[in-house]
Amino acid sequence: MTQKTKTTTKKATIKTTSKAELAKALAKDEKKLAKDKVMLAEAEERIVEMTIGEDVRNAVLIVSLLINMFIFIAWLMMQVTTEYDYAISAVIFGR
Repeated sequence: MTQKTKTTTKKATIKTTSKAELAKALAKDEKKLAKDKVMLAEAEERIVEMTIGEDVRNAVLIVSLLINMFIFIAWLMMQVTTEYDYAISAVIFGR
């Protein structure tokens, strides 16, 4: 079979489809498109929720890190300097 014959056969098949079959195929495609849109909207909603959760987690971790660094630096200063132990402890512990 040559290329030209294959093309002619395909055109003949396309022409023989009825309007009812085309309408049925169109309705099926529209249903699939609507279903895909719903799935896309749900996926977007999950992504937004995941992003908000990650942002909150990152903020908590950053604040925790800053607090821990402050405490560590204060402890380190108290270990290194003997002259300022009382002043540093008074600032940190509010004496």
